[in-house]
Parts: sequence; C-alpha cells; structure tokens
Amino acid sequence: MNEGEKKHILTNLSELVSKTSWRTSCKIIPIEKDIFGDDDVAELESIPNERERIFKFYEIFMKKKDSYPHLITTLEKGCQSGAIEILNRFDGETFTLPRLGNAII
Repeated sequence: MNEGEKKHILTNLSELVSKTSWRTSCKIIPIEKDIFGDDDVAELESIPNERERIFKFYEIFMKKKDSYPHLITTLEKGCQSGAIEILNRFDGETFTLPRLGNAII
C-alpha cells in the first residue's frame, strides 16, 4: 500500500472501523490474495473484541504492498458498502477501480 493510501485510511480509520463488520470474507479473500499469512490470521482470530479485530485488519492491510485494491475487493465481497464508500473517496474525490465485468482489474 502506498503512503497516500495509508494516509487516507489513517485519516478515516475511526469511521472505517465503525462501518466494517467482521465477516468470514475479511480473512478468506486476503488469504486467497496472499495478503494475509498464517501469523496474520492467527493474530486476528486471537482478538475477541470485534472493534479491535477490525482495527488490526486495517493495520495489517496497511503494511502490505499493493494491498489497497484487495482491501476494497475484500470489503465488496462482504457487502461492506459504508467502508467501501470511504475508501473510494481519495483526496476529496471519488474514484473507482477499473472493472472488467464483475472483476476488479
């Protein structure tokens, strides 16, 4: 993830955490995309408080290279429209990722 993307997440982190619900897709998709390793999953599963787990979820994504599009895909698969809306507002403008059919490219 680049510095601008990290800054955008950090600026909106409280709102992102409040608009994100922990769902199975929050770990399955990042595993499939090689964003989360076994240690990341174990750490997330060890956190009993959902809000703290979601905070850690964003923290892990911010540490991973080129992970911003995968974060959006993960949230889309989990029907997290409130969080997606925030992530799609970048530098005060709304942007969308290029699509090919239903797939983000």
